[in-house]
Amino acid sequence: MFIVLGYLVIILAAVLQAYCEFGRQARADIQPKILRSSFRFVMEGLWILLMLLGAVMLLFPGSPTNAILAGIGIVAFWLVLPF
Repeated sequence: MFIVLGYLVIILAAVLQAYCEFGRQARADIQPKILRSSFRFVMEGLWILLMLLGAVMLLFPGSPTNAILAGIGIVAFWLVLPF
């Protein structure tokens, strides 16, 4: 149960991170308006917290297999999901 929820939270964090990254790199005329406000820092902090929460949910039962799954989830977050 925690494995599925953990991966869903990591996927949500990846989507939010990609949105924030687009907003940082976009020209000012096409940048999302929500990222021009101070709410941008809340969104950037939120994706970090979601990634950590997803990793903790993957590690929750405490077996060595879950540690491997948490590592795979974090690597997928950084390398695969932004594409």
